[in-house]
Amino acid sequence: MGNFLCCPGGRCLNGRIAPEPRPEAADDLDFLKPEDAKWITAVKLTISDDQDKLEASLSDKNYTINIVRTEDPGKMRLLEKKSPATWVYYINCNAPGVLFYFPPLVDLEIRRVDAVEFKDLARTIGPDLVNYYEIFNAHTVSITKESVTSEELEFIRERFPRIQRFKVTATLPREEINFSLNYMEVKMFDGRGITMDDLRGIQCTRLEIHDTDLKASELKELVYSWFKAECWQNLQCLVIRHVNADIPSDQFLRGYKTFTWKETKRGRYFVQDENIVFDCSEEKDIKRLNDEQVATVIFHKNTFRFYVWKELLPQMPRNGFTTVNRDAPNYLEFSEGETW
Repeated sequence: MGNFLCCPGGRCLNGRIAPEPRPEAADDLDFLKPEDAKWITAVKLTISDDQDKLEASLSDKNYTINIVRTEDPGKMRLLEKKSPATWVYYINCNAPGVLFYFPPLVDLEIRRVDAVEFKDLARTIGPDLVNYYEIFNAHTVSITKESVTSEELEFIRERFPRIQRFKVTATLPREEINFSLNYMEVKMFDGRGITMDDLRGIQCTRLEIHDTDLKASELKELVYSWFKAECWQNLQCLVIRHVNADIPSDQFLRGYKTFTWKETKRGRYFVQDENIVFDCSEEKDIKRLNDEQVATVIFHKNTFRFYVWKELLPQMPRNGFTTVNRDAPNYLEFSEGETW
C-alpha cells in the first residue's frame, strides 16, 4: 500500500492537494459570501457623464453597482437592491470627484480595481476625480471621451504605474501623440502624427491604430528592420488602418521568400486579442533571418497587419470570440463594447 498523505481541509487527490472548487455564481448578490472574494475575476470602474458604475465578474456572471449621487443624508452610503444582479450605491452629491468609499458587494468587500474607463468629458482626470488608492493599481485604463489634455495624461502616467493595457479613442495632444506606445497592449483611435521612428522604438506586445499618416513604404521598411532583428523584439501583433497606399498591395512582400499556410506548420487562426481571432489560412508568412521566427504580413485595402507567431499553435480564447479575415469591417475589431 502506498503512503497516505494528509492534506489540509481533506482535499486530497493522489497524494496531492486538490484545487479548491470554484463556487457556483449566484444569480442574486444576496447569496455571495465573503470567502467568494478570491474568485472575482474582473472589477471595472466606469466614470461616465450620466452615471458611474462598478462592475464585477464572478464565475462568468456579471454584477453591477451603479453609483448615484444624492442630497438625502439618509441615503448616503446606502446599498440598495434593484434587481438580482444590479444594485445602487448612494454617495454625497457634493463629494468632489469619485471619492470612492468602495461599497461592500453585500457582505463581500471589493478591495481592488482591475480596469478604469474615463468617459465623462465634463470631469477632468486628476486628483479631484480619482482619489482612492486602490484605483491606481488598475492594469487597464481606457479614455473614451472626445479629448484629453497633456495634464490628464501626465496624471495617468504618474499615478497608474501598473498599466498593461491602454485604450484611447480621444484625440491626443500633438506633443503627447506617442504617449502610450510603451504600454504592453495599446489601442488608439487617432494615431495621426505617429512617425516611422516612433513605431521603430515601440516596446508594445500588441498595438492597434485606427487612423494614421503612415505610408505603406514606411511600414515595409519597418518590416525589413524586424526581419533583420533590429526592432520590435517584443511585438506580437500590430494592426494599422487607413495607411497611405503609396505602393501596391501585391508588391509589399516583394523580395522576401514567402510561405503559404500549412496546418502542420502553424495554426490557422491568430489570436489578435481576447475577443478577436484572424483567419490566416490565405495569408503569406516570412521568417526572420537570425532565428526563423514566423510572422504573417498583410497589406490589404489600406490596412496593415503584422502577426508574430510566438506560439505556432496558439490556444483559442475560452470565453468566445469573433473570427475575422482581411475583408471584415473595421467595427468588428475596434469597438467600444470590448471587454477591455
